[in-house]
Amino acid sequence: MKRLRAKAVSRILFREALSLGGTGLTGAGYIFEKGPPHEVRNRTLKVYALVYVLGGGGHYADAKGERPVCAGDCLVLFPGLQHSYYRGASPLWNECFLMFTGGVFEQLERDGLISRDRPVLSPGLRPPLVAAFDRLIQDFTRERAPDPAALTARVHLLLAELAAAHREASGGAEPFAARACALIEENLAEPCDLRAVARRLEMGYERFRKRFAQEVGMPPAKFRVRRRIDRAKTLLAEGRYPLKAVAGRLGYCDLYFFCRQFKQETGMTPGAFRRSV
Repeated sequence: MKRLRAKAVSRILFREALSLGGTGLTGAGYIFEKGPPHEVRNRTLKVYALVYVLGGGGHYADAKGERPVCAGDCLVLFPGLQHSYYRGASPLWNECFLMFTGGVFEQLERDGLISRDRPVLSPGLRPPLVAAFDRLIQDFTRERAPDPAALTARVHLLLAELAAAHREASGGAEPFAARACALIEENLAEPCDLRAVARRLEMGYERFRKRFAQEVGMPPAKFRVRRRIDRAKTLLAEGRYPLKAVAGRLGYCDLYFFCRQFKQETGMTPGAFRRSV
């Protein structure tokens, strides 16, 4: 690892992995800037990055347009996507950031948890999210960092928490979808009666199923499977449980069925996924 410092008006403190090979967290730190307008133009990363704006603001732009950014917003930056962001009239730009790479995160993009069409999330400045960034940065920059697989699992979880906080802070732009997703995810280890979910939403099952598919982009049963597999990926990346225990914690009585469903959703077996992280 190496430690970099910037001169002049910027105070930058971060550490970055020397190699971008494999899967995991490759960079983390804080940037505190104050002064005249500053910009980063037409930059393309080789990795994914999360930039959580803690103070000040400006604008973010890519090929699909430009949008304002302020404290409480989180930029999701993608490998190979040319983008720009700049401070503009604001005298401040304070951020914490994480950089990460690997097949785990590529799968999250394929699953739609993160999207190049949604590069700016607006969860607001939430102490639990700031604390999660802080802990990851502190652990990553320690001389003896935790196991890379554990850090990968924590970044995965943080992405899910950011997406959920964004949906909540949006003022319930899609209240049906948000509530339906929460009910379906309520207990991933127990059987889910989708007809009971429809009743709790005070609608017939067919109407519920069609509306869910229209607003979320997949049938409710498929969404349920995706969320169980997402949780399985986190448990596998942590490395604390054998495959049978992971399956059991998610309510799978048949290990073979769990492995088959996991491969259908991810393109690889649970064992191959664990080895990849």
